[in-house]
Amino acid sequence: MDEADAPRLPVQRRSYLSVVEELARLIEAGALPLGSPLPSERVLAREMNASRTTVRRALRVLAERGVIETPTDAGPRAGAFVRHDLVPRDLLAAEPTIGWEAISEVLIARRLFEPQVAQVAGFVAALADLEALERIIELERSEDDLHRLRELDASFHLAMARATHNATIVAMINTLLQRLRPAPRPDLTQAQADRMLEEHVRTFEAIASRDPVAIAAAMETHLRFHERVWELSSGRRLRQVLPA
Repeated sequence: MDEADAPRLPVQRRSYLSVVEELARLIEAGALPLGSPLPSERVLAREMNASRTTVRRALRVLAERGVIETPTDAGPRAGAFVRHDLVPRDLLAAEPTIGWEAISEVLIARRLFEPQVAQVAGFVAALADLEALERIIELERSEDDLHRLRELDASFHLAMARATHNATIVAMINTLLQRLRPAPRPDLTQAQADRMLEEHVRTFEAIASRDPVAIAAAMETHLRFHERVWELSSGRRLRQVLPA
């Protein structure tokens, strides 16, 4: 049989879950950073070998979980944009809720690791990295949804990791943040949200100053604040294995 006469196999189209997974990976990796617009459905369908119906369903899943948002009052040309860059793992697989011991381990690891991450960011961050941190702070200033403010805190820490320009550091910070995703999340009070914003500003200013001592001090204060919020929410004390 001539090759030209051979029957053509149908092209296998992708499932909407695989499109969700790829978009989630792009968002977490920073290829689609916080606040950036997504390509149109037509472009995504072409680039991901999926039908527009499949792409639309994947985008709806991401929107329902708060990862992306499509403005309803910004005119017909406005498209979806990245609303939150820490993608919930349960989009793809259910995870059991973690207990206080596991939460404590993550909080301890963060205080051991993140001040040094911030110092590296202060040493190598480019102007675009500082602008990304500033954009998150501006979003926090204009946001009155306390749940959304908690999510923006995670975005701030991810943006700080990306400012190191070290993919391994980004992956480690993302892993730490994702470890807390299945945990019962503490509800922020308005006073706690205000303080979190103040500490983000202080941390940003320290990173922008390139002063490693100021950076470490700002991050230490901020992470201790996080620990206290978790303690108040759970009624449990963090196991003391770090210097006071």
